[in-house]
Amino acid sequence: MLSFVLGKIVHRLHVALLIVVLINPSAAFADTQQTPDYTIPADAVVVGGAEKGVSAKYLLDDSVGEPIIGPGTSAEYTLESGYRQPLASSGSISLNCSTSVTLPAILATGQSTGSGTCVVTSDAVGGYALSWGVLTGSGGTNTGSLIASGGNTIAPYTPVAGGVPETWSVATSAAEWGARLKSVSTDADVKWGLENGTDKWINIPASSSSEIVSRTSATDPGGSTEIIQFRTEIGTGVLQVNGVYEATVTFTVVAL
Repeated sequence: MLSFVLGKIVHRLHVALLIVVLINPSAAFADTQQTPDYTIPADAVVVGGAEKGVSAKYLLDDSVGEPIIGPGTSAEYTLESGYRQPLASSGSISLNCSTSVTLPAILATGQSTGSGTCVVTSDAVGGYALSWGVLTGSGGTNTGSLIASGGNTIAPYTPVAGGVPETWSVATSAAEWGARLKSVSTDADVKWGLENGTDKWINIPASSSSEIVSRTSATDPGGSTEIIQFRTEIGTGVLQVNGVYEATVTFTVVAL
């Protein structure tokens, strides 16, 4: 939230984080063996086989010496027989995000930065993709903006090239907010830069969703911690109207 008190502009940005988890309906598989550091989703005694045989059009995982394999169902049970069967149908996923982020105060003009986390845990062999978007209507008719109760807004960040993260730069005549993925996240993406002054920022898309980061394998048992950083800046030429400004961001994760 951005709060304005006694004629001075005090900014406390509160970004509410909704969680949307899309789960493959065939996600569950039984008898996972795990410790705090390792997970064995399935095991078998076989006489041969290989992982990830690939060509331009096909992907093959094979094992030699298993008994009858494949799915079997009845009115009360589902059986996935064989070592490869449960692996092929895996895809369980969970998402746990910070419920709010409050940025340090800004007096009159200046910049403020804060962060929250999203922890993704998935056994999907293809990995996951994490996306974000500003909830429709957040920002009133100016969806994507931070909005105060009186209808005043702080606009979303405006990169030179739409959809491309860039070095943070807000004109003195502007007031904007944006976000990025920190490079110290478990599954960092080079498009967000590093924490050494090369950090890259972008607006969170309004009324839609765009990918923040993805990975191509299952996470560790403790999950992947993605650190989401938020920033707002009031230019020196701006007299921002007093009020509490906020937006709602929705994070979505899907198994790949």
